[in-house]
Amino acid sequence: MTLYEIDKEIQALITEDGEIEDIERFDALAMERDKKIENVGCWVKNLDAEAAAMREEEKTLAERRHRLESKAERLKAYLDHALDGAKFESPRVAISYRKSKAVEIQDEAVFKAWAMDYAPALLKVTYTIDKTGVKNYIAGGAECPCAVIAERQSMQVK
Repeated sequence: MTLYEIDKEIQALITEDGEIEDIERFDALAMERDKKIENVGCWVKNLDAEAAAMREEEKTLAERRHRLESKAERLKAYLDHALDGAKFESPRVAISYRKSKAVEIQDEAVFKAWAMDYAPALLKVTYTIDKTGVKNYIAGGAECPCAVIAERQSMQVK
């Protein structure tokens, strides 16, 4: 039986004037409801613990991945230095080079100032809402359209 079904049955036992029709059934349902809530709470704790264990394992795996990627990058640099742009091929590996182009900005501040005046399309501007700033702004007594401080309850399962 679900919590919804239990609550529905409990409500059915209460008359319009607030009297309980079957006290034994009411008590049994109340105990069943408490047991159901306790079981769901324990389930939440187990899921939280499992998620925390996975998060730790993810950190461990990310650290290992980072070490392997760093080692691979160092070895690529070593090969690049040894080959000095020459191709290499064997039955087990082929190493080659390809040309590519990339923009390198020598002085970012100077470029931004120039682009603002002469080529603003070369700049990207992104705006994000600073919710902490908005909260402090409203809490300070100022009015802010389309923003309110909402009070919420945060359930804690321990």
